[in-house]
Amino acid sequence: MSDEVIEAIHERRAPVGLEAGDAGVVKLVLELLRQYRISDAIFEAVGSQVGNAGIIDVMVVAGYYDALAHCLQALEVELPQGTQSTLTY
Repeated sequence: MSDEVIEAIHERRAPVGLEAGDAGVVKLVLELLRQYRISDAIFEAVGSQVGNAGIIDVMVVAGYYDALAHCLQALEVELPQGTQSTLTY
């Protein structure tokens, strides 16, 4: 993954220069996590690439990782001793 993609994820924005299919999935996930809805336009665009079952797969995986992140944060789970994070939030 390029530094530009990592920086975009860190800044919670869509990376630039993704292939159309990947960009659509990113837009779908951003809408899901920010608005808790998916617009018809994004649903149709991504659905034409991955089908309805693929959309459900993307939603379930995104939701799982979102929930997991919230749980780890709420429980104040720390990195293993001796491990240092390079993330800055």
